[in-house]
Amino acid sequence: MQTKKTISARRSRSQGGSVIVEFALSFFLIFWTFSGLFEFGYVYYAYNNIVNAVRNGARYASNLPYSSTTTTPDSTYSTNVTNMVVYGTASPANGAQPVVSGLATSNVSITMTSGGTGTLSAPTAVTLSVTGFSLNAVFGTISISSFPKITFPYTGILTPPSS
Repeated sequence: MQTKKTISARRSRSQGGSVIVEFALSFFLIFWTFSGLFEFGYVYYAYNNIVNAVRNGARYASNLPYSSTTTTPDSTYSTNVTNMVVYGTASPANGAQPVVSGLATSNVSITMTSGGTGTLSAPTAVTLSVTGFSLNAVFGTISISSFPKITFPYTGILTPPSS
């Protein structure tokens, strides 16, 4: 006479291979799910860093003395602002790493809104955005163009160059 113990032992031995097959089939589903979650999390993290960098750069640009007589900023102003966005400081050290890998000063766009036409006046607003940037994620590349775009009212002072 067979006992319950021997019947359950025989049954578990006969089902031993099915556990491996079930794991193999479900592994790919689990792998792709976790990979997708990781990818989404990384892209969200990197994009959040870019948004914060542009916001900090716009805040910095809105208080920086403006020394151009047109809506095109002079090279010192634009260099300081783009460095602030990309590196988190206006004067980065040699070999400084950008806040997001691959972000360069050429990806930062500065737009000044003028207060008056035909006269020398301080800008009323400064708009910063990231253009032409491709985020190299683990499983693909995501293009970021003209976004994020942040505008701050200009509260700095006009310091035109002396003639």
